[in-house]
Order: sequence, then C-alpha cells, then structure tokens
Amino acid sequence: MNGGATNGGATRRSVLATSLAAPLLAAVGCGRRAAATPPARPPSDVAILREAITAKKNLIGAYAAVLAVHPELGGQLEPLLADNTAHLAELKRRLIEPAGQTRARTAVPSRQPSPSQSPPPTPSSSPSQSLSPSPSPSPSPSPAPAGRSAALTALRSAERTAAATHVAQLRTVAPSLAQLLASVAACEATHATALAAGPTQAAPGGTWSIRTADLTSAAIGALQVALAAEHAATYGYGVAGAHLSGRGQQDALADWDAHRARRDQLAAMLMAQGAVPVAAAAAYQLPFPVTSPDSAAALAAALEAGVTRAYLGTVALPVEGLRTFGALAMQDSAVRAARWRGATVAFPGLPPGALARQHAPAAGRATLG
Repeated sequence: MNGGATNGGATRRSVLATSLAAPLLAAVGCGRRAAATPPARPPSDVAILREAITAKKNLIGAYAAVLAVHPELGGQLEPLLADNTAHLAELKRRLIEPAGQTRARTAVPSRQPSPSQSPPPTPSSSPSQSLSPSPSPSPSPSPAPAGRSAALTALRSAERTAAATHVAQLRTVAPSLAQLLASVAACEATHATALAAGPTQAAPGGTWSIRTADLTSAAIGALQVALAAEHAATYGYGVAGAHLSGRGQQDALADWDAHRARRDQLAAMLMAQGAVPVAAAAAYQLPFPVTSPDSAAALAAALEAGVTRAYLGTVALPVEGLRTFGALAMQDSAVRAARWRGATVAFPGLPPGALARQHAPAAGRATLG
C-alpha cells in the first residue's frame, strides 16, 4: 500500500459517486387466422414488489421464530431485524396498487433461485435450513432450530437466499426500484456476514465476467464513476493502513488488493469499449484527519460507503449484465463497510432523499469484527 500518502494538502478531490412485438395473428390455411403465442413478458414492477414484500415478511417471521426460542440472541438479532423491518416499510411505500384492484387476492409466490439455476455469487454459507423465506403469503414460521448455532446458520442462509433473489429481481424493473432492491440485497449480505460464526474476514472482492456489448455513453459514464471511486479507495487504504496494525492492517491490505483488482477490471471493461479510463488523482482530500486506528477504521468505512454509492449508478442502467455486476459489487463494499463500522445499515448506498424517511443506524448494532 502507499504508506507514504498523507492526509493533508490534497491537490485534487476524488469522484466518489455520483420488442420486438411478435405478430398477434398468423395466417393459417384458407385465410383463417389464429392467435400466435405472445412472447413471455417479465413480471411487472408491481408483481416484483409484491413478491419482495411477501418474502420480507417471511424473513421477519423467521427472526421472530428464532427470538421466541432464543431470547438471549436479542442483542445480536434485533438490529438486523430492525433493518429488515425498515426494508418492509420502504417496499410497501413503493407499492402503488392499480386503481380498483381488490386487496383480497392470492399472493404471487416469492421466486427463489432453484438448485438447477446459477444464482449470482454471494458469500458462502452452510446448506439452507428450515428458515429460508417461504413463498406463502401468510406463513406460519417454521420452528426455530433448538441449538443457537443451527438457528443462526438458518437465518444466515435465509439472508443469503433473499439477497440472491433480489439481485435476480432487479434485472427488469424500473431504475429506482432496481436501486432499492440492490441496496436491500447489499444489506442482507451484511446480515449474512454478521450471522457467521467466529471472526469475520475481509470480503473476497471477487470479480465477475460480464459481456459488455456496445455500451451507451451513460453506461460508460457510470463505469467511469465507479472507477474513480476505486481509485479513491485504493489511495485511502494507503493512508488507513499506515495507522493500523495486526489484524486491522491485514484486513486493510486485503481490502486494498480487492479494490486494485476491481479497478483493473473496470479499466479493462472501459478500454474494451474504446474509452479512456479515468486516471487516478495525484492525491485526494480526506473527509477528516486520520491520526489513529479508530480514525483509520472510520476512513475505511467511509471509503467503502462511497464505493457502494458509485456502483449504485450502474444498477440504474438498462443493461442486465451491468445491473447484476453493480449489485454484486455493492454487496462486497457494503460488507467491508459494515466490518469497519462495526454495524450494519438498512440501505447501503441509497441517499436519505431516496427513502420515505432516513433510517438511522439503531443502537446496539451487531458487531461484525
């Protein structure tokens, strides 16, 4: 890392972020016409919201079931439950029912990735247990495992499943809903990490191959914003690492390597489009002085929050591959931010103005490190 970087007198600031319609009729002998089978249409935003609301209710019910059996886990689980409750409120706020539609209806089952499919990569966990979100609209929570470890593993599996489902859902919805689902999925990824047994490790910072056909100028611009954020994070970790030692320095080094890998991936994607990748600044102005391990950890958390916001821009693009890429990158940075912060937040990357109200971190957040 650039241990010689300083936190004053910056020369430049970082940029952290900002059908074909099938014929309806076909000739069939003697001039007769028959309706052709129309192409399959993706679910509407309303249908996706209903599914997400149902799944979130089920996940909240899973937490309630565990807390009923293991009240001693309240200190660890209640902050995560508060995040999920905030998610449910925001999803409900976004749902605008068609005029005149009755509330009494059969709920659309919540679509979960099947074993035969390949859901987007998420942090590894034990096999799914009894508390995975149920597609039932009004579920009776499954009995919580009797053992504390098994109960936490089941909740972790349920959070991972929920995150993977939201990434699959955001591919065809409107940009604002896609960003909300990506943010919720990023929070669920931090929950899965918080529920892991033993000390958590640095997020792997994996890379995903996506096919970048000819991209629009808006898509290239969003990738440039993400690249600028990665440049800033790479610089910032050089400052933070100089004030850390032991495990903290090891985590900073791993995170620095992850950002360098993502930086190189973004640069390659841009060059494949014939674009010139934005260059790193000679230095960056830090948001506050870094003089101790605590301020170094706060800087790392701030850097990751900025990276999360930057990737949120790619999720708004009408390009399925880039939406998935951005959503998964958000999960990596949100997990790292939560680890450095020592707490989760309900809506990683989303500005407060995008929500019905600002969801401030609750007291007694789960410790991740």
